[in-house]
Amino acid sequence: MSDDRAWDSKTFRSLGHAIVDRLTEHLSRSAAGTDPVVRWQPAQENARRFALAANGGADPLELADRILSASVQQSHPRYVGYQVSAPLPVAALFDLVGAVVNAVDDWLSGPQQVAHGFDVDNVKPLRALLSLCHEAGRTVLIVSDHGHTIDESQSFAEKSEHSRWRHPGESPLVEGELLFSGPRVWSPPGAGGVVLPYLSGATYKWKKVGHHGGATLEEVVVPAVFIEPNGGPFPVPHWWQLEAGVSAPVAVATAAPLGETLFAKPVPSGGLSARLVESAAWKERKALLPGRFQEDKLYALLDAMERRPRLSGVEFTEVTGEQERRMAGFASQAGLALNAGGAEVLVFDREARRLVLDVELLGQVFEVDRG
Repeated sequence: MSDDRAWDSKTFRSLGHAIVDRLTEHLSRSAAGTDPVVRWQPAQENARRFALAANGGADPLELADRILSASVQQSHPRYVGYQVSAPLPVAALFDLVGAVVNAVDDWLSGPQQVAHGFDVDNVKPLRALLSLCHEAGRTVLIVSDHGHTIDESQSFAEKSEHSRWRHPGESPLVEGELLFSGPRVWSPPGAGGVVLPYLSGATYKWKKVGHHGGATLEEVVVPAVFIEPNGGPFPVPHWWQLEAGVSAPVAVATAAPLGETLFAKPVPSGGLSARLVESAAWKERKALLPGRFQEDKLYALLDAMERRPRLSGVEFTEVTGEQERRMAGFASQAGLALNAGGAEVLVFDREARRLVLDVELLGQVFEVDRG
């Protein structure tokens, strides 16, 4: 198909109707069991049949017929799938919508088709996800694909068929370019490296809203956002900030001791437990704790739960060193002293498998101020 026809809306409409008709007939015959589940052919025969299509020489409708006839009939009553189930036909239509719109790349390449922020109002599942994580006291990590450099109408005098890289043999390096080479660097055929611009917004090609490729931070660094429930501070690992020109230390895969991991829950000095032990009511109530109960583990737990009032089994183990199966028993024993007068200060939620601390209620029962 020529480039002109490939982008022609009338051609797309005509082919779309024809292919949907073929898919409808295919679904009908498959569901009725009219055809065999699979028309098996040797790999060599399939390679021969689809060789023309791989080179762009097949008629689109002929290719569609060829694919349908050679595919496993997943809607067939005798089909037994062990990896995938039959797709929902209406869902396939939305795959088509997504493929045509291709929101981010189409926006970058042409008219400003999509111009919105990525927030809880536009990314619909995000608000519900964050609400659940907040309720459960979970830290959220959001990462993305690499970014894009925004076109700032700059261009290099040296042109290339690619917008953000070129062959090193085309011309000497100029200001704004760097040559990258080495065993882990992709190079174009016959080249010993690749030239990439390190200036944002500069391009070798036509103007676009944004570009892929290049060696700017927004193109090679994957953004990561940590969201801590209740707005608490987040422990920052030593590698979180690197100064320009300073080589990062070689990472060694070793098991980090408890308390030095990224999600460690360090016990803050002067936390909830420090205020609790000064309470006259607590000094009286703690005598109800079992004789072998380790108060230091309870205090570590309270300090951690002041920021994270709902604790999972994994977090319970990290903070106390106790096995996860001990959660219910630990809460029951601690509750003998904490849950004065039937108040549910610290309880074990059996359905959610979490420890739950009511910080406000603890403050009322033991006259402890919020930190």
